[in-house]
Amino acid sequence: METMKTRFKCRIFDLDGTLYPRKSPLFAEIRKRTNEWLGKELGVTEEEAIRRLYVLKPQYPDYLDRFLKVGLSVKGYHEGVFAEISPANFLGPDMELRAILESLDGPNFVVSYAPLKYAELVLKVLGIRELIRQVHSIDEENHFKGRKYAEITAIESILPSEGIVFGDNFTVDLKPALELGMSAVIIGEEDQMVKLARFIDIREALKAID
Repeated sequence: METMKTRFKCRIFDLDGTLYPRKSPLFAEIRKRTNEWLGKELGVTEEEAIRRLYVLKPQYPDYLDRFLKVGLSVKGYHEGVFAEISPANFLGPDMELRAILESLDGPNFVVSYAPLKYAELVLKVLGIRELIRQVHSIDEENHFKGRKYAEITAIESILPSEGIVFGDNFTVDLKPALELGMSAVIIGEEDQMVKLARFIDIREALKAID
């Protein structure tokens, strides 16, 4: 397939809620398991756990920071929420997304708050793993996505302004990109007050941006 010359020298994607939509059963399963895990780890009802995290949101907009604030860990989050999820039970191949990515030049990366093994499985189920140059997860010491973005642009020897990030969460995915001088596109209907290029679907975003 002939590739199309694009204006950005690399594309970085969030995973859940970005490369597949939030309305997917997989996203719902993650949310359900997260709430169950929070209740179990904090020793309260799910409703009380959610309330405790919610009141911290103004001070800690990043949800992982809220988890750490109440004594939870990234490792615990990964093991408690994602370890037993089989993405193939909730997702199928996205041949349109695959065709779009195949048509674009330049490397693709994924930076996710989910564990690496799970992220790899999701990409394989979607049918796009071989189109992603590298998949990055986060750990206890390095859960700020901006550090991963900076590493990628440095390794690729490009300016931040030559890269673009796609994500469904402004605070977690896109704010760090903008602070580095990268372009950013929000996917989905969350964070409606944010004034950025917005697309409901990643496929439409790629067609329009690149």
